[in-house]
Amino acid sequence: MKSDIQKIISVKNINRSFYKRNVINSVSFEINKGNFFAIKGPNGAGKSTLLRILVGDLEVHKGEIKYYKNSEEILLKEFLGYSSFAAPYFNLYEEFNLIEMTELYCNFRKINFNKNVFFKLTEEFKLSNHINKQIKFYSSGMKQRAKLLLCFYSNPDILILDEPSTNLDSEGIDVLFNKLIDLKSKDKTLILASNEIRELELCDTYYSFY
Repeated sequence: MKSDIQKIISVKNINRSFYKRNVINSVSFEINKGNFFAIKGPNGAGKSTLLRILVGDLEVHKGEIKYYKNSEEILLKEFLGYSSFAAPYFNLYEEFNLIEMTELYCNFRKINFNKNVFFKLTEEFKLSNHINKQIKFYSSGMKQRAKLLLCFYSNPDILILDEPSTNLDSEGIDVLFNKLIDLKSKDKTLILASNEIRELELCDTYYSFY
């Protein structure tokens, strides 16, 4: 009987060093479609490095990563086409306002700018009163909300989030948590680097640096 489980990422014995220090050492795991997968561990353990490797921002020195769709192996660029990534260290174009930033994001992703989707998300992320303000005048928490808004905008099959609660106040954390609950109800896939208990409790499987 054929299994309904479909893997989307296979990681086998990957290694990554910085200045002769091994940060990622013989890491292996698989992530399946519809899975909420968490990477957890203390600060500096390698959570962000591992996520950056998964999205192709960093190369591995040893080992291999394979990506799949409908049980067929695909290239990284195809995987990135149906996933979306947000991280505190990825910067926005601060001379733009939020509308301009979202339009640029849509052009980059080759999707149409949809005003209804945009305004719905600005309401959800409590940014509707700031859409015409240049992003350089946003607080750190507002910038993080804007990054999350862009990540959710394309309604990706796979959402990849690095420490998504960073700089968020309690209201922002509640907004994010509710969005993640909604994501899980739609059988989407989440790859999350976090130590936030509420976020980790939503996850099905883990890779731990502890």
